[in-house]
Amino acid sequence: MNIEPLYELKERLNTSAVAGISLIPEDFRLKRAIEQIEPLAKAAPIFAKIYQGALHILEVPAERRADALLDELALLDAVLVTQAAAGIDGTLSVINKGMHERVITEIPYSKAAPAMEALTTTGSGHYSFLIELHEENPESFRDFRLRLALVEGLGTGYYELAGKIEHWLSEEDESILPYLKRGFQGDGRKEMVRRVHIVEKIAGAKENDWYIAMLETAKKEVRETLIYALRHDKNNESFLMDLIKTEKSGGKKAAIWALTRMESEEVYEYFRKQLGTSGLNSDALVVQRRAKTIWEDGYFYLSKSDQISNLVADQINKKLDFLEEQVKNGTVLLEFEERQRISQMFYTMIGKTTDAMIAVFKRLVKTKVFDEIKNKESAKEKLTLPEWDNASFASRNAGRVYDLKYLDRLLMESILLTKSPKLFQLAEELYQEYQEEFLISALVVALLSKEGDAVFSEFSHYLVQDGKRENTNKKAGRLGIMGAFALLSYNKTANKYVLNYEFRDACFGETITVREPIFGEFDFHWLELLTSEKIKKDGAFWRGIFYHSRFDIGQMASWDSVLEQLIQPNNQENCTLLGKYFSNRALYGKKGKFSDHFEAVRKCHMNFKPEVLVNYMKQHKGKMYLWEFLRLIKEIPMVREDKLFAIEEIRGMAEKKEIALEWNEEYYLQHFNEL
Repeated sequence: MNIEPLYELKERLNTSAVAGISLIPEDFRLKRAIEQIEPLAKAAPIFAKIYQGALHILEVPAERRADALLDELALLDAVLVTQAAAGIDGTLSVINKGMHERVITEIPYSKAAPAMEALTTTGSGHYSFLIELHEENPESFRDFRLRLALVEGLGTGYYELAGKIEHWLSEEDESILPYLKRGFQGDGRKEMVRRVHIVEKIAGAKENDWYIAMLETAKKEVRETLIYALRHDKNNESFLMDLIKTEKSGGKKAAIWALTRMESEEVYEYFRKQLGTSGLNSDALVVQRRAKTIWEDGYFYLSKSDQISNLVADQINKKLDFLEEQVKNGTVLLEFEERQRISQMFYTMIGKTTDAMIAVFKRLVKTKVFDEIKNKESAKEKLTLPEWDNASFASRNAGRVYDLKYLDRLLMESILLTKSPKLFQLAEELYQEYQEEFLISALVVALLSKEGDAVFSEFSHYLVQDGKRENTNKKAGRLGIMGAFALLSYNKTANKYVLNYEFRDACFGETITVREPIFGEFDFHWLELLTSEKIKKDGAFWRGIFYHSRFDIGQMASWDSVLEQLIQPNNQENCTLLGKYFSNRALYGKKGKFSDHFEAVRKCHMNFKPEVLVNYMKQHKGKMYLWEFLRLIKEIPMVREDKLFAIEEIRGMAEKKEIALEWNEEYYLQHFNEL
């Protein structure tokens, strides 16, 4: 008889006791554990008594719930002791090894309880509460009680929260692994998929034996995720080759994706055969279909394999040869599918560092074939690069005409992904020849390899206007500099400026995050220039990450958003300059943007004076509702005494009809304590 449901019920009751008995009626996990006992209740009277006792806990009045809970736990303990087995063959091992190591246990219950409630119950406001708590005190989530709840939270029906929890746990160390493995089931549930993602992000090849062991019973997407995790260990090559033959659909694709991370002649020959370049006789239509699948599914995207790098380079060269021959013969006309194939080939250049790929970059810089094709086609049929969902670079270049800046972006992403000295040298060479066309790549290389003052000396001339009107080259350079700085932010944990970038893995769309500290210090003179009144502050810049702040346009950042990332809260000189800048932007910026800069001002440890808010209300055009005003009061960086003073001034103006604010004293008093 399977008595596992009894152990699960006991675990849920213990968790409920820690979280607080007042939360028990809302604990859906406890209710699910009780439901699993019902079949056992029909097998024996003692199990029926346990089942009835568990139901009694849910139904009993609050003042008697503690007694009912203790009675049920005592009965469960007694039954489980009698059902326990002894004398099992094998080697003794530590129970739940690692589950209590290197975790914080000093968190007061008053702080742990609200987080536990938000993680284990349903209700409005839980998501925002947990997000704020994690931002304010991420270390509290390493408490033993919260770690268990976080892992269980991966199964919540609130997709956004489950995604956040996965992100938080992925940044933990190996001490979280026992929690993730405990109770793992390969039944295909998304919760288990998330567990595998976290394990492989933290441990990589170290958990290879676990991936293989879990494959024995894994199903659906869990199985596919475990197969893809095999890419971390090069010794899995033969196993993956076998899986390609035996797996179907998603499992087969996952095995192929994993193989692109391997380095061997056998893997190289496999992909050459798929592309029809192995020299073997194959049916032309079959080869065409296989090659189409290789490019459309993005199997080579982000692969760092030298052999695949050479294979991709060879394919691009053949495509360029074909296009140049067509242009020469005057027969070129690219249909959508052909354009899409070119786009897919270019995306796969990211992460490739062989000499053959560097030669492709240099050839693409020199080639005129795309300009010639564009000129030959009608305006309606201009050569563009279509969107491809699996590539992070593709989504922001859909419909873009091929140019050198496009290559600059490809090169920059390859540099951040690989940190290859060959690509460093290539970027510097191309910048010397083409200047602002390859400015982003060159500036990223400089930040990664040179002292801060040297970087400023080399690139700041684009921002020095000397009272002259900005020409085309200067504008391109200014926007290029901000394009590179959009990837830069101050990392409080590392106490360092860091280049950040996120790629989307083609297999499951998982985020691959790159955080690379810059080589030297960030020169303060940059901030003086970037905040200068003489410098234009327009443009939209790709941030390289998939989360965005209030200044962003989708995944693009404004000038101010880039500067906010450069705030260094523990540097007085930095905060004084940027705090003054953002205060002025709030006061004298575009209409309706006043509150957009509050967080930046707060990060700089600055506060507005009450007259600032009073003057803002005097100048505000149009009607303002009281709830809007109170939200403004709540968010503005201002000490409480000054807030109350400003409120009295503004209330008086509202009562005299000097401003278009409808004052409601009753509503104000209801929300006074929130201010």
